[in-house]
Amino acid sequence: MPDERWQELELSRFWRELLASPGGPVAGEGDLDPNLADTLRHLHAMSRTPPPAGASERLDRGMLPRLASPPNGKESTDMHRTHALSLPRSGIGPNRWAPRRTGPADSTGRARARLRWASAQIAMALLLLVTLVIGYVAYRDNRAAVIPPTPGTPTVVATPATHAWPTWGGNAARTRNMPGPAPLGQPVVLWTFPASGESGIGQIVDGATIVDGVLYVPGTSGFAALEAATGRELWRTTEVGGIGFIDGDGIVLRSAERSGNGYDLIRINRTDGSIAWRTEQGQIGDPWGPVVADGVGYVPSGTDLLAFDPATGNTVWRVPLGTPASRGVSEAGGLVVVGNQNGTVYGISVAGHDVVWKYETGSVVVGHPSLVGGTVYVFGRGGAPGAAIYALNAATGALEWRFAVPSGAILSNVAIGDGTVYTMSSDGEVYALDVATGADRWTFHIGAGGDANSPVLIGDDLFLVGGSGILYAVDATAGTERWHVSLGSHSTFTPVVVDGIAYVGTDMGTVLAIGGSGSAATPTR
Repeated sequence: MPDERWQELELSRFWRELLASPGGPVAGEGDLDPNLADTLRHLHAMSRTPPPAGASERLDRGMLPRLASPPNGKESTDMHRTHALSLPRSGIGPNRWAPRRTGPADSTGRARARLRWASAQIAMALLLLVTLVIGYVAYRDNRAAVIPPTPGTPTVVATPATHAWPTWGGNAARTRNMPGPAPLGQPVVLWTFPASGESGIGQIVDGATIVDGVLYVPGTSGFAALEAATGRELWRTTEVGGIGFIDGDGIVLRSAERSGNGYDLIRINRTDGSIAWRTEQGQIGDPWGPVVADGVGYVPSGTDLLAFDPATGNTVWRVPLGTPASRGVSEAGGLVVVGNQNGTVYGISVAGHDVVWKYETGSVVVGHPSLVGGTVYVFGRGGAPGAAIYALNAATGALEWRFAVPSGAILSNVAIGDGTVYTMSSDGEVYALDVATGADRWTFHIGAGGDANSPVLIGDDLFLVGGSGILYAVDATAGTERWHVSLGSHSTFTPVVVDGIAYVGTDMGTVLAIGGSGSAATPTR
C-alpha cells in the first residue's frame, strides 16, 4: 500500500477512535478538556471538507507572509487557489476536492507557489501533530487520575490480616469467629511463659490480643508483650490492664490502678508500653473493653457511651445510658450496642449519635454483645428472668428468640458461625444453636467447672477452655471432640488462635502456645 494511503488510513482510524465516535473514550466520557476537543474536531473537519472560499488567501496572509514573495499578485492568487488546503487527512498527496489549473503558468511562479504551499502543508501538519499529542497526554493523564469507578463495582475494603486478633472477641463486632488457621493434627505445647527462673505478671486476665507477631497479655500484676513465636518477653508495664483494642501503633485500654471510682482510659505505644495519652480519669469500669471502628473509639464512661478519637483521646460525642454499663461495647454496620446494669440493651447510631432502640432483659448483668447478620446476640444473667441468650433484631431491637437451659446455668458470650451460635454454660455444656430460631442443634459435655468461658470459632473448629483447665478442640459441625490438652491450672481464658497456634492463659500466671503436630515447625523454648 502506498505510504500516502497508509498514513491516511492511520490518521482516519485515530480520528474515529479518539473523537469522531460519540461513545468514544474521549468524547463520550468527558476526560478531555471540552475546548481542546472542539479544536481537534475543527482540525479534523478541515482535513475532510472542501476549503471555503478565500481560505487560501487568509492562510497566505495570516500564516505564511514571509515564506516567499509572489512574482505577481494574480499568479500567486491563482496558484493558491489551485493548491489551497490540498492536504488530505494524512497531510500527504493530492486533494480530490481542490480545483485544478488547466492553463499555462509561469514556471518560476509555480515553483515559488509550490514551495510556499508545501511550507503551509508542513506547518499545518506540525500544528495538527502537536495538538494531537497534547490531547493524548491530557486524555491519558485524566484517565489515570480521575476515572470514576464503574457503577455497581464493589468498593475494596481492607480486612484484617490472618495474623491479627486486635481485641477480645476477635473484632469490633466480637463475633469470636476469625480466619485462623487452626492447629493441625494433635496438640503440641510449643512454649510456656514465664520460662523457668523468670518472673510472671500474676494471674493471666482474659483479653489477650495479637498483631505483627507480638502477643499482648494482661495480668493482675503487669501487662506484657511476648514474641508470639517463642514466648520471649519484649517488655512489660504495670501502668495498664484489662481488655484492650489494638489500633495501629498503639493499644487502647484502662489503667492498672483506680483513680476515684474507676479507671482511666489510656493509650500505650506498642513498641515499649509507654503512655501516649490518658483521659476519662476514674470513669472506666473494670470489664469495659473499648473498640475502635472506622477511626473512632467507643467505650462506656461513667453513665455515658463515649465516642472518642483513638489517636488523641479527645471526646467526639456522648450518649447517656442512665446507669453505668454492665460490660463493654460492640460495633458493626454503624450500630454500637451496650448493656447497662439495669439489664437494658441499647442500640446507638454512629451517624445520629442517639439511641435508636432499647430492649429490657430484666437481668442484672448484660454481657458484651455480638453483632452479625442483622442480629445482636447477648447474654443476660441475674434478676427474675434468669440466665439466657437473647437474639435481638439489630434494626429495631425486637426479640427474635431467647435460649435458656433448664438448670438455669449461666451462659457465656457467643461465637457465631454460618447458621450456628455457640455458647458454653457453667454446668459444663457446650450448645450449638440455630441462628434463626435458637433451637439446640447439638450439645457437647466437657464437665462442670463453675465457669462459662467464651468459645471461639476458627473454620470448622471450636476452641474453648473448661473450668478445670483443659483446652478443647471440638468439631463445630458434629459436636464431637477433636482433641484436648491440660493447661496445668484452672483457667477462665478465651483462647486466641492465630496462624495455627492457640494461645491460652491460666490462673497460675502461665501463658501457653499450643500448636499442632501437622502444623509448620515453630520455634520452642
